[in-house]
Amino acid sequence: MAACVSLAGFGGYAPLTASDAADDAKRFGARSSVLDISLSPSGNKLAWIGAGEGHSEVLFVVDLTDGQGIRPITKNGGFNTDLTHCDWATDERLVCQVEGMSRLDGQVLAPFSRMFAIGHDGSDVLSMTERQSSRALAFNQFGGDIVALDVQGKPGNLLITRNYVAEESVGTRLANSKEGLGVDRFDVSNGKRRVELQPDEGASLYMADDQGHIRLKARFSTDSRGVIRQDSFIHLVRAPGEKQWNQLAPVVIDGEEREIVPAAVDAGSNRLMAYTPLNGYDALLGVALDGSGKVDILASRSDVDVDGLIRIGRQQRVVGVAYATEKRSVEYFDEELASIAKALGKALPNQPLINFAGANEDE
Repeated sequence: MAACVSLAGFGGYAPLTASDAADDAKRFGARSSVLDISLSPSGNKLAWIGAGEGHSEVLFVVDLTDGQGIRPITKNGGFNTDLTHCDWATDERLVCQVEGMSRLDGQVLAPFSRMFAIGHDGSDVLSMTERQSSRALAFNQFGGDIVALDVQGKPGNLLITRNYVAEESVGTRLANSKEGLGVDRFDVSNGKRRVELQPDEGASLYMADDQGHIRLKARFSTDSRGVIRQDSFIHLVRAPGEKQWNQLAPVVIDGEEREIVPAAVDAGSNRLMAYTPLNGYDALLGVALDGSGKVDILASRSDVDVDGLIRIGRQQRVVGVAYATEKRSVEYFDEELASIAKALGKALPNQPLINFAGANEDE
């Protein structure tokens, strides 16, 4: 279909020329030069994903202490995949995720993700997604997510989800019969892993607090016939150091029980941060995890959704919220960061948004 532009003063339309289309594509179709960015634990190294030629993405690293400048260390050129984000596991190793689309049996489109670890210089690439056996009874779409970047007392170890797929057992005793979502501890230095949580066939999410303790598990709820409901989940919680899961008490606001979407667990206040609709727009709640059922409204607006958290540091501490009116805006809970953002806003009046993208190990 040909595109047209209005010719002011002529009262008619004319087709776009090739140069017009190229100019529009350059202005409106260009991807951001920084798609994702991460600061190393020491604060001495910076890694970011930038848009490369065509559909590609390039991972860049700069060591702020060695004077060698910016170095591209790897590139994703797959047309059906995107290098979406990378985080520093240690000052020497990064963990990255690739997301994409594939066709099952050459027909049905299915999303998938994969994780890998890579050295700061591009060396020693390790797959973090378990290799799938030829006996697997289904395609493993999801290659894992980071639950916690640090395991206390275990440098270079992190917690990641693992999707278990059952295998055909005919003719072998070695087939895996486990199914569902579990959590592994993964060592980025050598690729060794150990099971942290056994798989749960009904689990859809695990969440750690900002101290690295796994505190929440979300499970699919089912109807009276045992069919999974896509709009409802059962949320299970536990205290640090405990193994027993307990169902989260119903979240009640103004006498009405609410469905929630978990967003983060704050260790200091011992509460779950979660989204729920409030007066027609999503608000952020603080739900006590001590069994009291106490619920606080942490952030809400009467005109738009509160739709994002601002997080920094190794354990992704929540320091504020984000929302969009006619422009993207943030509000900080953390008083020190709020003060810094205000000062930066005065120093950089043309900068529309002051958003802290990361912090080193001690923030």
